[in-house]
Amino acid sequence: IAYNHSTNDMEFYTLAGNFAMMIDDAQQVGIGTTSPNYLLDVEKSGAGMRVYNTDNNGNTDIHLRTAGTTGNSRIFFGDTAVSDIGSIIYRHNGNSLAFQTNGSERMRIIGGSDGYVGIGTTSPQQKLEVDGVIKQKVYTVANLPSASSSTIGARAFVSDSYYPFSSSYLGSQISGSGSNFSPVYSDGSYWYMG
Repeated sequence: IAYNHSTNDMEFYTLAGNFAMMIDDAQQVGIGTTSPNYLLDVEKSGAGMRVYNTDNNGNTDIHLRTAGTTGNSRIFFGDTAVSDIGSIIYRHNGNSLAFQTNGSERMRIIGGSDGYVGIGTTSPQQKLEVDGVIKQKVYTVANLPSASSSTIGARAFVSDSYYPFSSSYLGSQISGSGSNFSPVYSDGSYWYMG
């Protein structure tokens, strides 16, 4: 253990004399670095951290808290080019949770009792609002999930509908062995055209 009077740092070394940790005059802790830039700064090749709860079936918690009610709690993902290229941001003013990639917000869950999810929009007006094209998996009729209580309200697309998609066949039970592309929905008992 060494105290550096010129910089007022407390430094810790291992038995082999290798630097391990320090506390600087600003009360910043550096592990693997002699110049911490944060309250806790960890630097090492292959750096990793673990929080392990040894209580059987216990909860393991990490808390990010801010004083007041209008700040943000943030987790940043960065590299040497951009220090915050990705992030997860909880905005306490409005209670929304946002996910950003490549420097731009991609998805937001807004607070309140709604819990609306927006993809490509920061102010969704429905349970799920997507500003952009949505692509669903395309099934053959034989490969559709079996209609059951778990599929009530489900929608899908099939590529081998026997009948073409038209108003004449809306609500008809779907059948395959054709070459038509059609949207289908389930009432829990059958899949229907529509």
